[in-house]
Amino acid sequence: YNKVLEYIYNRIEEYQLSDDNVDGYNRLRDEYNTNRKPLDLFVLISYSFNHQIRFNNNHQFNNPFGKYRSSFNNSIKNNLENFINRMQSLNIDFSNENFECFNFDFFNEDDFVYCDPPYLISKGTYNDGKRGFTGWNKNNEIILLKTLDNLNKRNIKFALSNFLIHNGKRNDILKEWISYNKYNIKKIYSNYDNSYYNKKLLSKTQTIEILVTNYKINYLNIDGNINNLFFDMEI
Repeated sequence: YNKVLEYIYNRIEEYQLSDDNVDGYNRLRDEYNTNRKPLDLFVLISYSFNHQIRFNNNHQFNNPFGKYRSSFNNSIKNNLENFINRMQSLNIDFSNENFECFNFDFFNEDDFVYCDPPYLISKGTYNDGKRGFTGWNKNNEIILLKTLDNLNKRNIKFALSNFLIHNGKRNDILKEWISYNKYNIKKIYSNYDNSYYNKKLLSKTQTIEILVTNYKINYLNIDGNINNLFFDMEI
């Protein structure tokens, strides 16, 4: 952790990074796109607009600067320290494979699978097939749901988060899949006001985000805030 932190602060000093120095941010972005050092990407994300990760078709990081909004603050620093300490205390394997290529064969009934795919009926920098990502479409959605069905047949617990309704659209593939398999659902009360979605649009349309599971749950508190509890709902 100390080595990582030292590297981050050296980069901040070298490029005079702050919440209002767009020139320093752009210079570091150019540096990253030339040398592709992972920690430089982490520093960039800390100062980027809404801390997003976005690339162009040449796989160059191109998210704009988060002026007066983003910086490497104490919250990010504490989360980084907690994450590194926790990661080093566990035996963890990381994989960056496409989910279709991931090998689930070694999973058993003691394992748990959580899926947070790109939301089919929403727009994001990661699911439109641009900016260096492969995108997400109906075919991907169906393959993922079939993958979860196969896990269910093996008595492996899973949870899936997704939008059921958003911006006047409904994910009928998801709705029919839930109804056919009689999976359990909980509504997620989330606040996207500070995201890249249009705030005025969100205030005028209904958004229903849900958690789908193949096991019974009552209430889950995700961060100690009562406003973020999952509650029963009807489709």
